Amino acid sequence: MALIHPYESMVILDPGLTKEEADKLVDRYLEVVKAGGGEVSKVERMGKRKLAYPMRKHSEGAYVLMVFNSPSAVVFELERQMRLADEVLKFQTLRVVPEYKPVPRKQRVAAAAAA
Repeated sequence: MALIHPYESMVILDPGLTKEEADKLVDRYLEVVKAGGGEVSKVERMGKRKLAYPMRKHSEGAYVLMVFNSPSAVVFELERQMRLADEVLKFQTLRVVPEYKPVPRKQRVAAAAAA
C-alpha cells in the first residue's frame, strides 16, 4: 500500500482555450488522480491573468489550482501528461508539508533526562 500525501498543483493553461476545452483538460487530469487511488479536495479555476514574462508567445494564461491527496506515483503520471499537453504553458506540483512546530530546548532536555 502506497503512502498517500497531500499535494497542490498549479497549472497555467493556454489562454486561447475555450472554457469547455479547459474544463475537459482539467477533468482529464482529475481522472488521472482518481484512477491512481487519489482523492481530489479542491479545484479552483482562477481565470485568466497576466503572466510575469511571456511564455510560448503568450502574455497571459488561465490559472487552475488543484488540491488532492494521492500516492507519489500518481503525481509522476499527472506531471508526465501535463508535460505532453501543448495546452499547458507551465505547471508546478508541491507536496504540502504540515506546519513544523519546534519543541523548546527545555522540554527536549527534560524528556531526555526522564528517559
